[in-house]
Amino acid sequence: MSKRDRPTYEERVAEFLEPGERVEKVVPGRTASFINLLFPAGRYDRQVLLTDRNLYLFELDGSDRRAAATPSRVLCKHQRGSAPVRYQVFPPTLIVGQEEIRPLKGMIPVAKWIAGVASTPGQPARTS
Repeated sequence: MSKRDRPTYEERVAEFLEPGERVEKVVPGRTASFINLLFPAGRYDRQVLLTDRNLYLFELDGSDRRAAATPSRVLCKHQRGSAPVRYQVFPPTLIVGQEEIRPLKGMIPVAKWIAGVASTPGQPARTS
């Protein structure tokens, strides 16, 4: 399968989204644990997805655990504006409900942005 023939990320997560929902940002990461803090290299097993309506936390399964992997199941879904989301600086952690996710290093600014924007209901996010 060539790169052109592969489905886009939006097509791969469409089964989990509501009809007409638009993807705004995705942050891959791994579960926050002491061992992941000591050994930061490894596979990603979580994705936080912000859409125009909801905030999703996905689990990645099997061998497809890379930054843009297809999620296997929804761990939690919060309506935008009602999501208990915050960002902790050290160690860099995006906290969604009870789940703590350590974002990929290059995605730390996006994780901070999601934590700030997820609390605004129904407003399309502005990228700056």
